[in-house]
Amino acid sequence: MSVVCQECSHESDWGSIVILQNAKLLPPSDASPASQRAALADIQRTEVGASLSAVVYPILSNPPEITSLNIKYPTSRWLAVLLIQVCQQWRDIALSTSELWSSLDIQCTTLSSTGKTVVPRGIPQKLSGGFYGGPAWDELDLSAFFPRLQRLNLPRDLALCREIIPSNTPLPRLQYLSVELRQDDLADMLRNAPLLIEFSWSRITNQDDPCPTPLTLQNL
Repeated sequence: MSVVCQECSHESDWGSIVILQNAKLLPPSDASPASQRAALADIQRTEVGASLSAVVYPILSNPPEITSLNIKYPTSRWLAVLLIQVCQQWRDIALSTSELWSSLDIQCTTLSSTGKTVVPRGIPQKLSGGFYGGPAWDELDLSAFFPRLQRLNLPRDLALCREIIPSNTPLPRLQYLSVELRQDDLADMLRNAPLLIEFSWSRITNQDDPCPTPLTLQNL
């Protein structure tokens, strides 16, 4: 049912009429139609503001010190995870923007869930990955990650597991490499990374190994 104002001909439905919470905001009965409309607009803004203030977004459940650190020290590695917690619109944007999912750190205990969720969202972007290990790495298959890697960081605890990166693993997109490896393993990796332009290497040796000979890129 429609309600029509006799003075200004403003029409509204019963279902959309704002219930006035504060009678003091009402204009005098002899006020002009323009004043009444302005007063009604103010009341509606107040009601909408109160409704929005009552909404609890997931990001607001974070402690203030955590939220402030995210703002002060933003990082692309966790930006997408933060954005999807703000609201549904931001979540939709984050999930549809592959660039936000092209960099990640993976722990061996979270690879199964993280990899299956995050990595497909980054397609077709090149992947920047840091893999941090533990005793469970040798039980996991990482072969799907390596063809897409542009940047790779392999610390000692993972690099020592030869089963993780077999000598014939192709690295067709790899351009930046930071790794701790034995000399022979490094040579194999470099041969499989034709686009490599920058790398940082720490040599791994055993205590009973003889002093290694100097190694240069020309030797590789």
